[in-house]
Amino acid sequence: MASSTSKAKGKAKVKAPSGEPKWLRDPNALRSEIRYAPSSNAPALLGVLTSSVGAVLAGAGFYSQVLRAQGPHAYGLTLLIGGLAAFVFGLLVSSRAAPNVRVGDAGVAVEASKGLERLGWYEIESVELSERGLRFRGRARDLEIPKGPHPAAFARAVIEVSGRLPARAPKGAADVKPPPQNAGEQRALPPPQLAGLRCRASDKLIAFEHDARLCGRCGETYHKEGVPERCLSCEARLR
Repeated sequence: MASSTSKAKGKAKVKAPSGEPKWLRDPNALRSEIRYAPSSNAPALLGVLTSSVGAVLAGAGFYSQVLRAQGPHAYGLTLLIGGLAAFVFGLLVSSRAAPNVRVGDAGVAVEASKGLERLGWYEIESVELSERGLRFRGRARDLEIPKGPHPAAFARAVIEVSGRLPARAPKGAADVKPPPQNAGEQRALPPPQLAGLRCRASDKLIAFEHDARLCGRCGETYHKEGVPERCLSCEARLR
């Protein structure tokens, strides 16, 4: 009886905390994100139409002013200047249109004109919630999800922050309603490129991809031999 009692006590000592999942993940584990387009593409459409009309007018003006066999037309210069002005105006309008936004396992991202700007959950230092939208302040850059053109992405980002970074969840996050389930386009994420990075806990170089481990909640990177009990970025339980 004494032997069986001691065994039961030993099992109780190593029992994992009830209800608390482990978030340690292999880099090859499936990851995904949702891509959200703006709720209204009116600015982008207006910009494309204006630029197209401007290009046609500028072409007609150039022909009338330079290539016309009978000589320059009376309105040739007006068409050329007006067409160029309309073309430039259309480009400016298009550049101010709200870009596509992505929210998922890899963090938040904005499809900017210069390329994809991404901010991992582990990189986020603070989150600001306002009537205009959600602003993420990170180690290397700041990103913003405007609420007006992106109501679904805004709601999803607030919910993800509350679940992944509870210590940094903004005030009022609990009042945000979930977006419709069919909002956005779900996309699979490729495995992250981790070789050459350093372990967040031990600073050990990750020479090969199979030596890396990820925090499934915030995406922080660790060497398989230096995984701490809890994630140093989001406090999630790893071991």
